[in-house]
Amino acid sequence: MEITQQVPLLLAEVETSPTDMFCPREEMCNDHDKLIGVVDNEFLRKMYGCAQLHRREQKRTQLEISFEIDEQARTRLASTVLRERYMADWLMETFWFLLRLHTNYWEPTNIGLRAGWKFVAVSPEHEIADIVRRALGGE
Repeated sequence: MEITQQVPLLLAEVETSPTDMFCPREEMCNDHDKLIGVVDNEFLRKMYGCAQLHRREQKRTQLEISFEIDEQARTRLASTVLRERYMADWLMETFWFLLRLHTNYWEPTNIGLRAGWKFVAVSPEHEIADIVRRALGGE
């Protein structure tokens, strides 16, 4: 299959997924977050949900590897982990780009999502906490 045919298939996966499959859960921190707006675009919400779904599948498969004794099965599962990781990363990076494009928000600040689909600018102090949370497996 041509690479130009694959991108529409990936976007079709997003389009056919349920809205609000996964929602941001972290509450807004009034000391560190500046509200920019609310993500009300259905496609963006679906894209976020798909990214979270692929991240969950990556983690689930990583756990499955730890219980698998057959080396060929472990290799196959490791390939699945890699694919799910790249899918989740691509979807999230595309989500952030499309969110900025949709809202025309091009300030050189880091952005985040909070419960209720709040779109926030994150202060540098809170950014470090976000990086640590993500490194430890948070969304």
